[in-house]
Amino acid sequence: MLSKFWRFARPYLPGYLLGLVLLLLTNGLALWIPWLLRDAIGAMERNAELGQVAEYAGWMIAVALAQAVVRTLSRLTILGNSRRIACDVRNIFFGQLQRLDAAYYDTHRTGDIMSRGVNDIRLIQSFFGPGVMNLLNTTIVYVAVLVLLLRIDVRLTVISLALFPVLMFAVNRLSRRVYSLSLAVQEQLAEISNRAQENISGIQQVKTYVQEDREIAGFAVLCDEFRRRNLAMAGVRGAMLSLIGVVTGVGTLIVLFAGGRAVITGRMSFGDFVAFNAYLGMLVWPTIALGWII
Repeated sequence: MLSKFWRFARPYLPGYLLGLVLLLLTNGLALWIPWLLRDAIGAMERNAELGQVAEYAGWMIAVALAQAVVRTLSRLTILGNSRRIACDVRNIFFGQLQRLDAAYYDTHRTGDIMSRGVNDIRLIQSFFGPGVMNLLNTTIVYVAVLVLLLRIDVRLTVISLALFPVLMFAVNRLSRRVYSLSLAVQEQLAEISNRAQENISGIQQVKTYVQEDREIAGFAVLCDEFRRRNLAMAGVRGAMLSLIGVVTGVGTLIVLFAGGRAVITGRMSFGDFVAFNAYLGMLVWPTIALGWII
């Protein structure tokens, strides 16, 4: 399976490598901002002059603007590759349809073929675009943030990340359910496409035998089932996002309690505490993205 995916991605490897470099750069800039904030707070604690604090603020603005530009370029590079790959897959898919003999179409429904050609290829594009981008970005952020958190305070890092293994286990279990429900949605969409194609191509027979109401009722049943399956999948995905929100919220409360005590006792400076919370907050979106990727 991986070899087949690699077949499509290989021509665009230079673009993905450029996208990786841009992701490294944009995350490096993003990680620099909390460190600048830490130094600015430290300068204020030392009663530094206003000009020195303003210099830190200027650097943070400049870094944020540079990050916005680089992040946009990284998204255009990686997502642009996914659209080119989707175009290649569509051409290959359509060419294969032209080469198949007539017997194939006697045993395979048109609606199912249409669903594969439209919806499945759209999911392939999502894999090579947001999927690859979020996978790379999540790996970079987790590794870099973990290093910086350990550099600030090892004990508080262990406390703050204690709930993450539980979260990963729960997300993995829910993701399996999402996968099965997603497959059911795709299959039902194929049923709807096939029913629509049969009615459009055989509209003369439907009208000749006055079967309009019967076909409308049958199509409504298929659509209701499609809606039910989509709502079931949305419910599980919503539960996954809610679980991530709850765990990260509880983790924040733990950090506020343990880190606040460390600041009060003098074991950690206030600037380090602010930077620690900023870095910990940067793990929220990658965690959500990881659930989506799985």
